[in-house]
Amino acid sequence: MPSITDDQDRVLHLAPDAPVLVSRDYSRLRALSRLWLNRDDPVGRALADKLDACRVVRPDEVPPSVAVLGSYVVFALEGGAPECRLLVMPEEYAEDGERLAVSSPLGAALLGAAAGQRVEAVERDGRRLSVRLLAVNHGPGLLSLAAGGVASVTRRRWAANMDEDDDPPPSAA
Repeated sequence: MPSITDDQDRVLHLAPDAPVLVSRDYSRLRALSRLWLNRDDPVGRALADKLDACRVVRPDEVPPSVAVLGSYVVFALEGGAPECRLLVMPEEYAEDGERLAVSSPLGAALLGAAAGQRVEAVERDGRRLSVRLLAVNHGPGLLSLAAGGVASVTRRRWAANMDEDDDPPPSAA
């Protein structure tokens, strides 16, 4: 089992499939977990558990297949059609059909997962949803929230016509 040391030089053992998070996002997500989400809430619990079990890496070490803040994720609920969303913090969320907040059950479940992985999202009412992460696109600079226009159309076209071997176009950000 892989291991790392924490900031107090304690050895931490990680499962091989531990979620991967970017170092610059970790503190924001930890604050969200502690201050904004209640641990009695299934999403708050899921996010706190993910933060406790994650592997934190520098932005230049994030595998391209891992869903991190600012990346586009293509996912499908069990039996559903693929959907594409931008993974964001709650304050960046807008009800535009293009963003998915990590404070939502689905966003919390996909955060840190790798393309091809199946994860479980726990709704606030306790229902469990099985979701498969199909693809991730970090784009240049892990994407700007100002993406739109041609880039948005290109991203949607990539998500809709994606084969398992397809890579997202660099302009899909």
